[in-house]
Amino acid sequence: MNNFIVETMLTETFFTNEDLEKFRTAYRRSNKMIIIMFTVEILIVSIIWMVMSKEKRINPWLYLAVGLGIPIILIGSLFLSTNKRKKKDMGEQVKLRGELRVSSKLTKKNEYRIYFDSDELKVIYTAKKVFDKITENDVLNIEVSKHSQHLFKLERAGENLLA
Repeated sequence: MNNFIVETMLTETFFTNEDLEKFRTAYRRSNKMIIIMFTVEILIVSIIWMVMSKEKRINPWLYLAVGLGIPIILIGSLFLSTNKRKKKDMGEQVKLRGELRVSSKLTKKNEYRIYFDSDELKVIYTAKKVFDKITENDVLNIEVSKHSQHLFKLERAGENLLA
């Protein structure tokens, strides 16, 4: 455990061409996932609706309205909120970079959160394999998009934690 103090100030810099390409790829991939989720939801609701309309257990039109309405609202709000931040990042193309000390880690419902001793960046969400490599008090070299917090770089003592 390191007992030295780490300056936790992040600096703003512009995306490199490589950053921009990584960001665009991730942006398209997340949009595709949302469309796939929506398509699968429509198929499942439609199949259940067809079965229920033949059996006439409940009003199939009510089921269709509720079965499609609630997921459309949830998936739509997810899509709009993430797209708003990502579009802002695409327009500004600004990222935060610097060294941060990990203050704590938390797993909650398959979300892997890393908390930092910083006012500029308090938390990032990572994949499990990245989360497992990090311990409290680690000093991480980080590059992250300003608004959507897309990780471009996450290193500890020169070791790439995203690989």
